[in-house]
Amino acid sequence: IYDDTISTSPSLKLHRLQYPWTHWFFQTSAKKSWAECLIPINQKPMTYVEDFWATINHLRPPSQLTFECDYYLFRNNIPPLWESIGNSGGGRWLLSVPQSLADRYWYDTLLALIGDQFINESDEDAKIPPLTDFINGCAVQFKMQRDNRRQSRSNENRGGNMKLALWTKSADNDQIQMLIGRRWRNILESNQRNGEQVPQLTFYAHTDPKQSILIA
Repeated sequence: IYDDTISTSPSLKLHRLQYPWTHWFFQTSAKKSWAECLIPINQKPMTYVEDFWATINHLRPPSQLTFECDYYLFRNNIPPLWESIGNSGGGRWLLSVPQSLADRYWYDTLLALIGDQFINESDEDAKIPPLTDFINGCAVQFKMQRDNRRQSRSNENRGGNMKLALWTKSADNDQIQMLIGRRWRNILESNQRNGEQVPQLTFYAHTDPKQSILIA
């Protein structure tokens, strides 16, 4: 999946990312812990734009994920675990989208993260550090409707939605969280077609994942 010759070939002009990233794959197993189900796809951190595309271009799009399988893109050395350092005091912005739109939403989010598009959009917000500094990663997973779970675990005729998440560092800073949520919405809205509406975004702290705190 990962071609590590891309980042070492002297014939290529490489484009360094602001942060190194790791792409993870998760598949539920009753015999393993959550952490044991996480598999890093790229064996070395994605340090360059070329590393990113070498990985992404060899992966199935998220709309083809089967039930209980997730993708994560996280900063290197921060695994997608609530209790890990960097995540424990944070939370997630969540939105649910139809399977037909999931790929576009996912790739727009990935490119926004690695391309530093989470910027402060007003002069007043410019006093705050870049929003990217408060984001650890993103995730996408298939959420099957309860009535369909017994019928099929494949990606055929499943009738469910895809859930996207943006993981942030500090759940107790409402100002930062709202800026991140609104900026994510603006990024997604800028790529909508035919009058599509971006679904509601809801923020949950990792310490209380069932109680929403903010809405964007």
